[in-house]
Amino acid sequence: MPRVSIIIRTKNRLVLLARSLLSVQQQRFDDWEIIIVNDGGDAPALDELLTQVPDVVRRRVSVIHHAESKGRWAAANAGVKAARGDLLVIHDDDDSWHDGFLPTMVAAIDREPASVAGVACHTQYVDEVVVNGTIARKGVRPFNDWVRNVTLFRMASRNFIPPISLLYRASAHETLGLYREELPVLGDWDFYMRLLSQFDIQLVPRVLANYHLRPADAGEQFGNSVKAGLQSHTQVEARILNDLLRQDLAWGKVGLGTIANLAYDLRELRESSSLTIGGLSELAQVLRLRATG
Repeated sequence: MPRVSIIIRTKNRLVLLARSLLSVQQQRFDDWEIIIVNDGGDAPALDELLTQVPDVVRRRVSVIHHAESKGRWAAANAGVKAARGDLLVIHDDDDSWHDGFLPTMVAAIDREPASVAGVACHTQYVDEVVVNGTIARKGVRPFNDWVRNVTLFRMASRNFIPPISLLYRASAHETLGLYREELPVLGDWDFYMRLLSQFDIQLVPRVLANYHLRPADAGEQFGNSVKAGLQSHTQVEARILNDLLRQDLAWGKVGLGTIANLAYDLRELRESSSLTIGGLSELAQVLRLRATG
């Protein structure tokens, strides 16, 4: 049985999928399996791509074909159900790892007690475009290098862990259930809050994962869910927060819903205050310049 099950969700993005397979192939750790969930994409084209993959990778790849798209979190759940490893990671088809991700993260979680359900590493943004089937990198910048630990309260304020950077115990799903398939986006954020309500996530303070971003106008095929659907994210955030708070009200207690809504609103107020203070500082500087001019 493989130690790590790597779930790759994809749909008609073969150039990105090929890179994600290379990302796994280059790992300095080889006790893994790959489960590709083709969520409504061209099945023959994907199967043809796999014939070009080195045998050392291909023989450890299984593919689940969905004739029609069932959604990103239904696809994730299909991979979770098929996984044989005791450790899971969602490696989306457009993201990538540094070659030390798996050896470092597996060693890190092995040092932790069962109360720690996952380990997350620092991640960097990689800005890129896809032109005529070729990926062109535009630049690299920090994503979550400010993170020093992972707490439920901070996670409730915003999702700062992309799936590519989290290795977690498959047994967590026995306690928490699967990802919420009815959510079009942010199923990871919802799952992380539920996870942190019962377990810990430890931070590995090294940049070992790449979160690739393409322009908002890249279209449905090559767009990121965040870049291409900001309004959708905002609406789903409200839906998740409302669902959690309604659970608290139904149970007549202060719980995750109260904590999540407080944390989210405090973050909104803090960011709004920062913008206001910044605007006042700029105004004061303009007035000083005019006074001295």
